[in-house]
Amino acid sequence: LASPAIEVSAAGTAASAAVQWTIDLGGLAAEAAEVIDIAGARLQGIARGRVDVDRDANAATSRVKLSASLSEFELTRPGSPPWRDAELTLVAEGSGGMAGAAVLVDRGHALISAGDDSLEVTLTGGGARSAVWNQIHADVHGVPVTTVATADPTALGAAICAGCGVGMFASLQEGARTMARADRRFEPDPARHARYSEMLGVYRQVMEAFGQSHLHEAIAALEHS
Repeated sequence: LASPAIEVSAAGTAASAAVQWTIDLGGLAAEAAEVIDIAGARLQGIARGRVDVDRDANAATSRVKLSASLSEFELTRPGSPPWRDAELTLVAEGSGGMAGAAVLVDRGHALISAGDDSLEVTLTGGGARSAVWNQIHADVHGVPVTTVATADPTALGAAICAGCGVGMFASLQEGARTMARADRRFEPDPARHARYSEMLGVYRQVMEAFGQSHLHEAIAALEHS
């Protein structure tokens, strides 16, 4: 399959198949603008990816692997800050099966990276009041965690939306920069992050063994018995 903006190829059998694609986002946006109103948005970049599907007929499960990337990505919209990234990548893997009309995912994980960008998590709500819980988040994910200096961030968000609606702020981003304040910052501990990652590996092995044992099918059968 080929078009000025999209190229897709597929190969394989019922037991093992692969699909690859390359998409010119700028060309795709131009084609879309010919039939719909994209409100002055501008999209640029090249998307590439591949999906591999392997089916185990004996275990009645399938394993899916996905890898995708965006290069020289740019999205601009009138009235909003531009989003630019030299390189975005996604790697994901999962396995599962079918029980009637339901899709059962036994195991899955994904990793998104964006060039040299850094990731930071902001926690709100009652759980964020616990320094221990915030540090656990930082150690598990391996990224800094910050909390906000307000007792009710939901009400603050509503106030920012209201301010934007009456013209007090030019955008939600400006309102957030003006009214929201960071409180505490928790840095991840490399040793604890490594330990949590090791535990995650064991968890994935347990879930994979659980899927191969067909216990999920037995549980699904009990729901209909």
